[in-house]
Amino acid sequence: MTWRDVFIDHFAPGYLGGITLGKWLHLLRENRFQVGPSSAVRALSTTMLAPSNSVLRLLEALRHGSAVNSVAVAPPLFVLGHWRSGTTHLQQLLASDQRFASPTLYQVFFPHTFLSTERLNASGMQFFLPRTRGFDNVRQTIQMPHEDEIAICMMSGCTPYLSLAFPRRTEFYDRFLTFRRADDSERERWADDLIWFAKKLTYRYRKPLILKSPPHTCRISLLLDMFPGAKFVHIHRDPFDVYQSTMRLLGRGLRITRLQRVGDCDWSARTLRL
Repeated sequence: MTWRDVFIDHFAPGYLGGITLGKWLHLLRENRFQVGPSSAVRALSTTMLAPSNSVLRLLEALRHGSAVNSVAVAPPLFVLGHWRSGTTHLQQLLASDQRFASPTLYQVFFPHTFLSTERLNASGMQFFLPRTRGFDNVRQTIQMPHEDEIAICMMSGCTPYLSLAFPRRTEFYDRFLTFRRADDSERERWADDLIWFAKKLTYRYRKPLILKSPPHTCRISLLLDMFPGAKFVHIHRDPFDVYQSTMRLLGRGLRITRLQRVGDCDWSARTLRL
């Protein structure tokens, strides 16, 4: 492991570096402030970043809010497929077509503020980012196409990805795969935030979007209601390989995101159920 991997594992805020203070406190209350001792530094770093994210979000809304709100989002292309089926590679291939745009790693981690902060902060974040992904050795940069689902972690919080941070409530967060057992208010909040994020990206690039998140595979009807005319491309892979690769992904992903003891969830059973 490089020093960057050690930094990400032990000191970085994981998926929640771009969260605002209000949303962060809501998440902690929702999980009864149950943060494991081994994750205390990660929780502290998130807490230290959250107030500045709140202020910068307000400033960005004042500067760009009305313009973003007036943007019309062209029907996106959604890349679908189970984790570890090749969705990242397919998104990167499609995004090489300059007629389209995809959210970058920086933009999904800082969805509230990227219009104002990306130019200034992206190079600094790149310095701390490991050169390759720890679970598959794929090269990664701050400008590589990335999953819009991570942005939802910082926005509505209606995402199964929060199970990686709070494994004691896996069943609660996994409701947001299909939203069939979610409340109407939760479904509306998720839809509003995804549309807002798409508007910000469209405002930034002025191009149709290519969006990729494996959970979208469970939401096609919802996405068509939100984005009439949207198109979908699905990639699949041998399920035995997918299972093994997903377990490796969780082994690495849980190290950089967990805020509770990972043994509070049977990850093998969860993977098979998904």
